[in-house]
Amino acid sequence: MEIKRLEIKGLKNTRDLGGMPTKDGKTIVYGKLIRSGRLDSLPPKSVSKLKKIPFSTIVDLRIEPERLDHPNTIIPNKKYVKLPLLCTATPAITTERSMYKVYRDESKRIKNEFGNSDNYMIETYKHIILNDESKTALKEFLRLLLEEDGILWHCSGGKDRSGIVSMIVEGLLGVERENIIKDYVASHKFNRKKRRFVKIGFFLFISGKTQLKKVLIKLIQNLKRNFQKLLVIQIFLSFLKINSENIKIVGIIGEMVHFL
Repeated sequence: MEIKRLEIKGLKNTRDLGGMPTKDGKTIVYGKLIRSGRLDSLPPKSVSKLKKIPFSTIVDLRIEPERLDHPNTIIPNKKYVKLPLLCTATPAITTERSMYKVYRDESKRIKNEFGNSDNYMIETYKHIILNDESKTALKEFLRLLLEEDGILWHCSGGKDRSGIVSMIVEGLLGVERENIIKDYVASHKFNRKKRRFVKIGFFLFISGKTQLKKVLIKLIQNLKRNFQKLLVIQIFLSFLKINSENIKIVGIIGEMVHFL
């Protein structure tokens, strides 16, 4: 299955889950389940295109400083819901303007505590899935999924928080694990240009020793395919725990049949 992004100006990592096949031979309907990066500063033609896609609700997974830095473009006739999947700034996940100082201050601690960026990201994803605030947010997202007439959910880059939610939704709808992995790692391709600019920005911004710069760049940029596949497995193991012990979503798959 080929993963494609929506060709809408101003959106680099926006994808319709429509067309994804499920294990029982069905496919997800188009226009009802959309994953995305941030929706700020969109031109009128892009707003018009999004307005025509038949989802009813936009769920913003970002924290408040991110929303203030990059406010959503208003899409007419769409309901907006603020549902942060994290409660504080998190290096390599959130993108508020103060993040550069956070990275600088946290980089040594991260290296000493986790050893490398892969270990840090795996533990960060586990935290996103298993901390109490995130579990509450995920429960609320699933409630919205059942009650609203289609959802576009987004974070800043459309990769981490949006990716976690996408994996859960796709898993509930019976998408094969191989295709869930394909959808997750596709963000690496669609965000490639953005990562180059971010890397340049770090070199221009960060003062200090060259080694510190290398640590920061590796932390944020070195998302290797092997790491990403391992991360997906870790997330699925965590999600099984949420499914059985916390969210209590017995029967939700039957209620989600309208997405197939």
